[in-house]
Amino acid sequence: MRHFTLADLSIVKPPETADKIAACVRDMHAAAAAHVAAARALSPRVSHAAVPALLTAVPLATYLDLLAHRDRFNPFASGLYPWRDRRSYGRLVLQGSLFWHVLRGTY
Repeated sequence: MRHFTLADLSIVKPPETADKIAACVRDMHAAAAAHVAAARALSPRVSHAAVPALLTAVPLATYLDLLAHRDRFNPFASGLYPWRDRRSYGRLVLQGSLFWHVLRGTY
C-alpha cells in the first residue's frame, strides 16, 4: 500500500493545493477536538450505563493527537492508524487505552 504525502498531491496540481488541504484538515481537527473536549466536559452528568456508547471518543482522541503531532496535519501519513498497523504494538496501546477508560468509566 502506497502512502501519500501532501507534496505528492502538488505534483499534478498547483503547489498551493497541499497548503489548502492542510488548512482544511487543520480546521476539521480544531472542530473535532472542540467536540471531544465538550463531550468530556459533560462526562460527570452522563449516566454510567451510557458510557460504553461514548467510548468511540477514545480512538478519536488518539487519532486527533496523532494527526496534530505527526507530519503537520497530513491525513495521508503512515503512522496515523495504529489500529490498522501490521505491528501489534499500536493496536495493543489502543486496546489498553480503551480498557483503562472502561475500568475508570470515562471516555
